[in-house]
Amino acid sequence: MATPKIVPKLVIGANEAVSARAAREVGADLIWFSGFVASCLLGVSDNDSTAIESWAPLLQGVQRVGLPVILDFGSRGISSTDFGNQIQYVSRLSLGGVCVEDERLPKTNALLVSDKRVLLSPTEMAEKIVIARMTLGTSVQLIARTHSVLTGELLPILQERIQRYMAAGADALCIHYTGTSWDSHKALLNKIYSGPLMVILSNMSELPEAFKRDAPAYIVFPNQLYRMMVHPVLTFTESGKRFSTVRDGSFTNMNLASTESLFGVIDRIQREAAAYGN
Repeated sequence: MATPKIVPKLVIGANEAVSARAAREVGADLIWFSGFVASCLLGVSDNDSTAIESWAPLLQGVQRVGLPVILDFGSRGISSTDFGNQIQYVSRLSLGGVCVEDERLPKTNALLVSDKRVLLSPTEMAEKIVIARMTLGTSVQLIARTHSVLTGELLPILQERIQRYMAAGADALCIHYTGTSWDSHKALLNKIYSGPLMVILSNMSELPEAFKRDAPAYIVFPNQLYRMMVHPVLTFTESGKRFSTVRDGSFTNMNLASTESLFGVIDRIQREAAAYGN
């Protein structure tokens, strides 16, 4: 008998209410609250040194849309006590899931090539997962993200990581897909892991063809909506436009969303949030 084909959950990144509603409208099953995008919005480095509390106002706006939110918690926690305190705060945020990463602080964004990337030991990461599981309970999905593939660790070490992470209480494994052959990636993982897999597609604008044949349980487009929005702004500034030319009406050549359409979206978000009780 043929193995039933996985119908993956679509996870789209959104860090404010308008984008979150757009994600819902195009079919997202869950929202990914991106640490990278939150760092951009706050004007700080994406190295997981920012207090998680600073994200709360943005997160509350996203939650008003009504979809479960997965928090990109990252590598936070300079000690077990610090990690525990931050997870305790997170446990009060009514999340659908929390993704904890095994890179040692200060971390390097997964999109950047770096030979300085250092991971926690499997034991250290497992200890974090145990703390998170005990604090979050069983109603919040706990996702263990490993950068083992990014650092080129040997297969036995990756296998040990996965075994320890799952035994410690993780519900799913998460990896960052680099764009190399998915078939070889999947073949490697199939040797050592059979549980739910979440794959982050940070640098892609469409689903790789191979995913249509052999999809993971969760497909994450973590920051594409934000980058779509900010691209015209960066293009505007990089083209040499400055304040003096804006005074002369340079905005008139831009494609701008009407204020009426934005007010309309916010109005719908408020009505729907009231209906959801958010």
